Amino acid sequence: AGLSTQTSGQLDWRGPVDRSNIGFVFQEPTLLPWASVFDNVWLPLRLKGVSRAKAEPAVMAMLARVHLNGFENAVPRELSGGMKMRVSIARAMVTKPRILLMDEPFA
Repeated sequence: AGLSTQTSGQLDWRGPVDRSNIGFVFQEPTLLPWASVFDNVWLPLRLKGVSRAKAEPAVMAMLARVHLNGFENAVPRELSGGMKMRVSIARAMVTKPRILLMDEPFA
């Protein structure tokens, strides 16, 4: 299944919601296999122009929140399936989205 383009309608959740306010967790972890756990979680902040140094407190706090502190230098192949999913969840939440869409993240 792919993502369809919106053709009409609007979403209003305590004010207008745009793409920058939405986090998404896919059914399967979608991590960059060559990047560390830290870099995978930093990615959405990096795409918004946030430097690694400025992002570090938020990334480390989110890794602690999903119980992955100490794994920030690991790469995906070194993680279990559940750990990979938690990295995906941390990445979706690190930008503090107003809405978090999840496609069977706990299946």
